[in-house]
Order: sequence, then C-alpha cells, then structure tokens
Amino acid sequence: NVEQDADVKGDAMLLQMLINNLIENAVKYSPKESPITATLTKTGRKVQLSIADQGPGIPDDEKKKVFKKFYRVGNEATRKTQGTGLGLYLCSKIARDHNADISVTNNSPHGTNFAVTFNP
Repeated sequence: NVEQDADVKGDAMLLQMLINNLIENAVKYSPKESPITATLTKTGRKVQLSIADQGPGIPDDEKKKVFKKFYRVGNEATRKTQGTGLGLYLCSKIARDHNADISVTNNSPHGTNFAVTFNP
C-alpha cells in the first residue's frame, strides 16, 4: 500500500537497498506463503515505510541489538537461517543518512514490523 504524496528524497540506490534488505529479512524469517505487508504512509510532513511479517518475531531484549553490526538473533545452535548480521545494520545507517529513524516492534498476532520514519 502506498499513500499518495508520500515522497522520500534521497539516494535512490541506498533507499532501494534499505527496502530490499527489510523485505529479504521478512521473507527469510517467515513461513512460506505467509503474508508480508509493505506500506508507505504520510502523516504531516513525515513519511513512514513499514514492512511487517508473520514470522517468529524478535524477543524484546534483542530488538535494539538487531541494528548492531554483525549481530544476529539467537546463537549458532538455534539459528536456522544464514546471514552475516549486516543487513539491518546497513538499514540503520542508510536511515540515519536520510534523516530517518528505524524501529522494530511486534506485529499482531505474531511476527515483526520494521518501520522507517523519514523526518522533513
């Protein structure tokens, strides 16, 4: 879903990388054929991109850590998916470089919602 007039100015390649990383994470950590929702909304002068999945979610005590370089949720014995721990770190850096805030919350009834709020 894309709201009209929800424009974001910035480096197109970096913004595409941010969107791709968030969608790839949602696909990677969600059951096959489960819905992934992408929305772009505008409230006042702020624009928000949200990517929500129906995966297992991220424990509350690890939510802030997921944006750290090389950080991965869980440990090697419990991880079923491969990754480097760089995707969300890069997303947070791209967001900062575009005067945006990135956050992660629970998606109801289960899963994860990543939101990137672009400030004017």
